[in-house]
Amino acid sequence: MFEGKLSALFRVSSLMLFLAGVVSPAFAIYEDSIQFSQSGVIDDNDTYLYAPMVMFDEVEGKYKLWACGGVAGDHIIYKESPRLERLKDVGWYSAFKPSGLEDKFDGEHTCDPSVLREGNNIYLYYGGQPLDSKVAKIGVAVSYNGGRDFYRLHGGVPVLEPRLPWEGGYGVGQPSVVKNPLDGWYYMIYTNQNGAIKTLEVIKSSTPEFTPSTIEHVTTIDPTIPSSWSVDLVWNPSRNHFVIVGNNSSGEDVNKLRVKLTHYDRYWNYVGNTVFEKNIGWRFGEGVGVLTDSQKKLGGYFSGGTHSLVFMAATWDDSGAKCKFACSIEGPVMYAQFTEGQGGVFKNWLLDGYDIALFNPNGMSNIYQTRECRRGIFR
Repeated sequence: MFEGKLSALFRVSSLMLFLAGVVSPAFAIYEDSIQFSQSGVIDDNDTYLYAPMVMFDEVEGKYKLWACGGVAGDHIIYKESPRLERLKDVGWYSAFKPSGLEDKFDGEHTCDPSVLREGNNIYLYYGGQPLDSKVAKIGVAVSYNGGRDFYRLHGGVPVLEPRLPWEGGYGVGQPSVVKNPLDGWYYMIYTNQNGAIKTLEVIKSSTPEFTPSTIEHVTTIDPTIPSSWSVDLVWNPSRNHFVIVGNNSSGEDVNKLRVKLTHYDRYWNYVGNTVFEKNIGWRFGEGVGVLTDSQKKLGGYFSGGTHSLVFMAATWDDSGAKCKFACSIEGPVMYAQFTEGQGGVFKNWLLDGYDIALFNPNGMSNIYQTRECRRGIFR
């Protein structure tokens, strides 16, 4: 069971540390310093429930979850609890639903929530699809009651649409937003699929509403780098880096959880990546998220007095039974926690204090929990 609590100041965790081999010999990763610790159910998922966004809202002292849920079309559902592990005991309800209007971009589906607190307001970034087609576009909504109900901004008009010429495909959607506290801009990563074009795009806005006149394009990312669609974008305050969280589980091993963190500096230069994996008996499905504070910062979740990193997602239904919707979103919503091991944490020799970004730019960054090793050292 979770025993930890996010500190009110959400202080930076010392869970993970920069281990880049800038000199020879390369630094080693000690298995007993960062290890898988536990997993559990967040929601039993009676229909389908996926792409969860989970935060600890330090303003209210509650863990909050938003996700894409099957109601009548895709609704953005909500649940909350003062303890993370007790989210499974709480029923959810619809915090934001399709407009139902033929002339609106989100008439049938509202999905893939990304949520960010700014002062007393909580902003929702979501993908919408209309009644008459499946072309996705991105909209913004706002909540004045802590994320329990949302209201459309910009007159219900999308802030992002597929570029012309339109050649078919998914469109633009699966947004994830974080604020860079150094420059004050809000950054969004989103899926862009238009004909043969299949990319992850990054834009920024000077306002959390993403008023179209304030939007600037930042960069295009090859999706093979994070190796995932439906990614989560968070901020690493220890190193002042962006981190993309993606699901790397595959059908080749249905019993293995695999999550990839891809690190970019504040200017969106690629830095490195980290892969967490564990033979656990199940695999994540679409839309892995990571627990953060209300401004999407990684940091101080403590469990049993140790720093922890908690991933969450729907799981695959690998029972062999015919799936009603999509097998990748019909299993229970699960969490997987990685934490400090008995070896403690590494002191960061590059910065004063501790870091939360364990990676090697040379690619030697996988944390294998089952691979044999000499004295717990991976080289």
